[in-house]
Amino acid sequence: MLATREQAELLQVAPNSLLLRVQSISYAQNRAIVDFSEIYQNTSKYNVKHITRR
Repeated sequence: MLATREQAELLQVAPNSLLLRVQSISYAQNRAIVDFSEIYQNTSKYNVKHITRR
């Protein structure tokens, strides 16, 4: 996703820079959401490897 002005300022990148968005949701046994987080990271500082299992 592209950085908004606020995100760019906080992450010290140019507006519209590419960001990595990571979303995490944890569920209880009854399937109720107990934790939700959404973080944005500067892509120039992280390497990402995605593995999909079938």
